[in-house]
Amino acid sequence: MGDSTPPRAWNGYGARQATKGAGYYVIDGGDGNVASVTVGETAQAVDDSTRLAADWVRESAADLVEGSPEVTAGEVRVRAQR
Repeated sequence: MGDSTPPRAWNGYGARQATKGAGYYVIDGGDGNVASVTVGETAQAVDDSTRLAADWVRESAADLVEGSPEVTAGEVRVRAQR
């Protein structure tokens, strides 16, 4: 991640979520743009993660977010790994 991304925006929350049935990734898009991706084994795991993320942002990082987050949900169609 670039130096412009505050560590608290990705540090503690992601570590907690990775243990709750959902993988959590933060993408630094540069110029202050950050996106997160949650991948879970079930739709419920992703829904729970999304709800917890919203709670966490309100409590811990509201000053880092402009406007409402955009949430997109869907099924993984292609998976590749080494």
